[in-house]
Amino acid sequence: MAAKKTGLMYSDEFARYNAGRGYLVFPEGMIPFMTGGDYYDTPERVTDAHEMLEKTGLLSSLVPIEATAADDEALRGFHSDEYLDKLRAMSQGEGGMAGPMAQVGRGVFDVIRLEAGGDMNAL
Repeated sequence: MAAKKTGLMYSDEFARYNAGRGYLVFPEGMIPFMTGGDYYDTPERVTDAHEMLEKTGLLSSLVPIEATAADDEALRGFHSDEYLDKLRAMSQGEGGMAGPMAQVGRGVFDVIRLEAGGDMNAL
């Protein structure tokens, strides 16, 4: 049996993406006891985690997984054309709520394509 390895998919696009202000999947103001600064999907979260892996030496032990853009056909395997159009529009604008608990920011569509393509590469 082959040795199991742990991979890491990383792209500078992930480090630039900001979903907006809120907490986890909730927009700011939806949960009274959370502040806008508590949101996890920020560029700093991504860069801090990547830098920590590098500083500890763990980055070199991970198998790099290339984040390549999935095409529309691959995305249609999971989402309707209407939903993809909605994400494109939000991505070109200021973002918004893609679903009841899915806040997205400007540029989200490019990030989603990279993440989905990277997931397929991992598989």
